[in-house]
Amino acid sequence: MRALLMLIVGSAITATTDCRSHGASVSGSPSIPAAFRTACGHPGSHVTITKVQVTISHRVCDLTGVEVDDNGVGVTIPAYGEAAAFLDTVSGVVQLVAEVDPRTGDVTIHE
Repeated sequence: MRALLMLIVGSAITATTDCRSHGASVSGSPSIPAAFRTACGHPGSHVTITKVQVTISHRVCDLTGVEVDDNGVGVTIPAYGEAAAFLDTVSGVVQLVAEVDPRTGDVTIHE
C-alpha cells in the first residue's frame, strides 16, 4: 500500500513539474499564437481565436483537452490521431475542425 501511494505521489509531482516547465518554455515563444500560450499543458482551458487556420506544434505546446472557440463555434482538442469538429445541425456544414497528427501530435485548427 505504501509503495502504491509513493508511486501515485511521485507521478503527480512529475506531471506537475512537466506542465510547469512546458508552460514556461512557451510563454514568450513566437511560434505559438498569444491566445494559446496560457492554455499549453492545461486541459479544460478555453481559448478564443480570430485566425482560424493555425497549426500548433505539440512538441512546444500540448493543447490536448483545450476548448477552442471561434465566434461562438467551438471544439475541444482531441488526443493523438483524432479529429473534432463543430457541425451546424441546421445547415449541415462543418464550421470548425481540430485535427491532431497521429505521428507528431501537432494540432491544426481550420474551417
